[in-house]
Amino acid sequence: MPIPLPRHAKILIVGAGPAGLATGLSLIKHGVNPQDIVVVNRVAQAENTSRAIVIHSATLEALDSLGCAEDLVSRAVKGTRFQMQSRSGTPLFGLRFSSLDSYTKFPFFLIIPQNITEQVLEKHAKALGIKIHSPYTVVGMKTSESGEGLDVSFESGDVVSANFVVGADGARSVIRQLAGIDFMGSDGAPLHDDSPTESLQSVIADVSLSSPPPSNNTLYATLSDGALCILAPFEDSHGLYKTDQPIHRLVFLSNVAPPSQPPLEVLQKYVDDWAPFMPSSDQSYRISEVYWSSRFRHRSAAAATFYKKLSTNGRIFLVGDAAHIHSPAGGQGMNLGLRDAVGLGAIIGGHFGADDFDEALEKHAVERRGRAVKTIGLTNTLLAGARNIMSNSFVYWALKTLLAIPFVQGAVVWRLSGLGNR
Repeated sequence: MPIPLPRHAKILIVGAGPAGLATGLSLIKHGVNPQDIVVVNRVAQAENTSRAIVIHSATLEALDSLGCAEDLVSRAVKGTRFQMQSRSGTPLFGLRFSSLDSYTKFPFFLIIPQNITEQVLEKHAKALGIKIHSPYTVVGMKTSESGEGLDVSFESGDVVSANFVVGADGARSVIRQLAGIDFMGSDGAPLHDDSPTESLQSVIADVSLSSPPPSNNTLYATLSDGALCILAPFEDSHGLYKTDQPIHRLVFLSNVAPPSQPPLEVLQKYVDDWAPFMPSSDQSYRISEVYWSSRFRHRSAAAATFYKKLSTNGRIFLVGDAAHIHSPAGGQGMNLGLRDAVGLGAIIGGHFGADDFDEALEKHAVERRGRAVKTIGLTNTLLAGARNIMSNSFVYWALKTLLAIPFVQGAVVWRLSGLGNR
């Protein structure tokens, strides 16, 4: 049976993914009483799929402030290097994240399934007294009869009156739509669900390989004619797929239009055409089992505003995918959303009920949107770079020459880590 919803809440968080859970944790860290926080989720149980699998240094620092980072590190593969290589395994250029060791206690990136990240955050949230109410689907939001707060209505017939609503409910955010906030594309025009998408598409899959390569704490990208293949190891000691076989994330970036959930035979063809060869061999890796696969259409957008005041004491703030979406290039999406959440908790906890509350929220919203636009720019650049090195030998050689320069390598790692865009 679902936990019954209360009729009133000072702070209602819609969405119990990484951004929603991190918001709740940050609120408590910054002095908000857990009894004043209500978290609702649309589904009864979080998706048991890996989805986002990278957590960068700046995000680990933010989560460390909530007491969660070490728990995540203990459950993840530490990535210390990114290497671009040919199909034969010849290194083309690489990035070493150890160059961050003078700036952070986390000079690496984590490779960890998103559902495990959510489990860790949920465990910490529940330990601090946060209850997650599910399944509850938001269907309406209006100013309360008193004119003070907001009445949020649910498909179940329940209504929660809240002073503050955090929209952490994903790219198709109902809260954002009910608040009348548009998603704006890179060209500044409103972006709708039927808006054209980037022609370049990704295939993402979690698989077991018959003869898996050694991980060496390295995320490998293989360049071939017309495509890019990324191969990343992660451990399944958490029972995500209930197998004792090593799991690898496969990502294929190409101009070929894939099916929505590519089956084994399609993935194997991509491996045969684009993936690295097995060491000391010109043979392709063989996929022994597919646990999860998906297609990703690249779209970039940011909400026109992350903050909106709808009544005297009725406010909404957007975090995570509800606020911004972009290419998964560089593993930036969930990272930015988590940092959104940690920062928002600090602002609300430090200013809730104070005279400067709206001013602080407006300033924070402008700052976070600026971070989102900067990240969209980074991911668009990475995506364009991937497209160009797949088809243009001059661009490839120019990048190889530039990335041989230690300063340039360090600058790229710095941007990917998020340390300059917290």
